[in-house]
Amino acid sequence: FFACTPSTETDGVHAKKVVQNTWWEALTMTPVYAFRATRAKWASAPAVKAAIDPGFDADAFSRLAAAGRDEVLRAYAANDMRRVRLMCTPEVFDAFQQSRIEYERNNLNLRYDRDAETAADDDADADVDGSAMCVTRLIDLRLVRQEEPSGSPVDSEDDPVWIARRDRCRAFVNDVGSGKLGEALGGADKFDSSLGESGDAKPLRLVATVFVMDKAGSRWSIEDTVNGTVGITEDLRVQEWSFARDLPRYWPSDEALETPWRVSHVG
Repeated sequence: FFACTPSTETDGVHAKKVVQNTWWEALTMTPVYAFRATRAKWASAPAVKAAIDPGFDADAFSRLAAAGRDEVLRAYAANDMRRVRLMCTPEVFDAFQQSRIEYERNNLNLRYDRDAETAADDDADADVDGSAMCVTRLIDLRLVRQEEPSGSPVDSEDDPVWIARRDRCRAFVNDVGSGKLGEALGGADKFDSSLGESGDAKPLRLVATVFVMDKAGSRWSIEDTVNGTVGITEDLRVQEWSFARDLPRYWPSDEALETPWRVSHVG
């Protein structure tokens, strides 16, 4: 996830700080991300709240995602990989783990923090648009099935059984979101999101994706522990973070779901 390249500007200079600011890329890519945001979401937050989880709220989730993202990065920088494992899916944790090994192999120490000068101004607004470290916006909600065992020859998008199940569940969510709960249930008390005892009965997952941008002053400090040089990266590019949680088999739930969200993708 985090690539480190050597800087000739710091070679042999003790505690020399080099700022890498990616504002131009952030500026030029913003229209692309905005276009994607208008096309990505197929399930609206109100529909998910009505059809699946009565406790789901888009704004509350965005704040939760921002805080969770900051916690993952702080744990990663502190080399608390046990904590990172708890907050990520196995695939994402493996990627974090491998990148951490590369940093240690190259004698690099990480710190993720904020400029004291800018932190005070933004902290008061942290509960409005994200966290103290970043701004987040929910841009996508969709249903996925749990990962197939490693080496499975069937891609989920090529599996007609999965496609039928996904489309059926998607139609239910959209109908309930349009105020047609009674019609969508068809006289049943609950909607069965599985394919019955003879079919795919694994719980589905709800994946929520947010756009994330670090606030000014949020940065990575990368120290070479051998020669003491320090590089500072202030990254203003838009990032995508996806969080997944397991869903119950029967919808809608009578109470707000309490299954944990875990990071399932970082891009």
